[in-house]
Amino acid sequence: VTGTGEIREPEGEVHRSLANLQKKTALLPDYRLDKEDKQVGTDLDEGSAARPSTEPGTPLSGFVGGILTLLLAGALGLFLKRYHLRTQVGHKKNNTSL
Repeated sequence: VTGTGEIREPEGEVHRSLANLQKKTALLPDYRLDKEDKQVGTDLDEGSAARPSTEPGTPLSGFVGGILTLLLAGALGLFLKRYHLRTQVGHKKNNTSL
C-alpha cells in the first residue's frame, strides 16, 4: 500500500539469517550512502505532493547495479564462448581421421 512504511517481515530463522547477511553485505542499503536507518523513497513536505527521492545514493545504486549486471553478463559470455571453443576443438581432434 502506498504511503506506508516497510512491510512486516516474515517470521522464521532462515529469513532472519538471510536478512542479517543482506544488511552486512549491502553496498548501498536502502539506496543510501550512509548507514543510518532513515525513511527513504519520497521527500515529503507538509502540504506538498510526494516527489522522487533526491538522495545521491539512488542514481548511484542504479549505475553500480548496471555495471555489475554488465560485468556478470560479459563474464558469462566469455565463459560460454571458451567452453564452446573447447568442445569444438575436442570434437575436431576426434574427427581428424576421416
